[in-house]
Amino acid sequence: GPKTVLGGIWMATRTSECFGYLGPNGAGKTTTLKVLTGQLSPTSGTATIGGLSIQPYDTRIHSLLGVCPQHDVLWLKLTAREHLRYFARIKGVAAKEIEGAVEEMLQMLDLAPVADRHAEGYSGGNKRRLSLAMACIGHPRVVFLDEPTTGVDVGVRRKIWECIRRLKERASVVLTTHSMEEADALCDRIAVMVNGRVQAIGTPQRLKNVYGAGYKILVKTEHPAGALAVQQQLAQQLHARTVQLLGCHLEMDCDRQDAQATTAADAAGILARIFHLLEEARDPCGIIDYSVGQTTLSQVFVSFAEKQQIT
Repeated sequence: GPKTVLGGIWMATRTSECFGYLGPNGAGKTTTLKVLTGQLSPTSGTATIGGLSIQPYDTRIHSLLGVCPQHDVLWLKLTAREHLRYFARIKGVAAKEIEGAVEEMLQMLDLAPVADRHAEGYSGGNKRRLSLAMACIGHPRVVFLDEPTTGVDVGVRRKIWECIRRLKERASVVLTTHSMEEADALCDRIAVMVNGRVQAIGTPQRLKNVYGAGYKILVKTEHPAGALAVQQQLAQQLHARTVQLLGCHLEMDCDRQDAQATTAADAAGILARIFHLLEEARDPCGIIDYSVGQTTLSQVFVSFAEKQQIT
């Protein structure tokens, strides 16, 4: 029978915000962007971009949008400069301002050295930067970036990140990515999609607080007996689980559910208790050093992605 690809999506993005739109393959991220850019029509529901409706699709939206698709769509016989001139005209940049806008994009994304070469000779990183430049030219109010750093090296990725940070100063940026490092570094808020529905939305820190499994505790003591004593205290009082105990080195996981922390406020209380116990044990147990790490955004994402696989 008919399959609902997207359903029950309620959200809004703000100007000067990078909004992360995350989810496993098949969750509906790219389909959402196709609906918002007029490539697909929704069977029900609507959205507005800059106050203009997508149902029916108001073609004036195109002048407000910048889109960097998942796969580069370039004319191989055109140069970067020619691509950018063409997109500047599409977006309504005044004729006398086109060359300035083109030069701005070439400089911002380090494309000036290859600006007058045909795109067919570009590296993967240069093609990706050109796709981003085409999305950004003309100062669009809303920019959709569909996995903009896929397949690029670290240097190019950092340059793209810098561009996105500058871009969000004046626009609303919607970013899809499979890099949790990227989402954590760039996004002000994140929505997590599973099976065509938004399962969670909030700042990266809030998602880690609410949906994270718990904390990782690393302790180094002066002697093995001290590490054993710390292990016993954390196990008894916080139900922490031992990952490994090797002489003076102890690694434990404190699961929020085991510690009976069900809300973000409870989680903060658990973190305070961990630090309190470790400080109390510092002298009696001979603790030289310790660290407490929170669940990463990657671990939160994996917990949601597993739901996509099950259903």
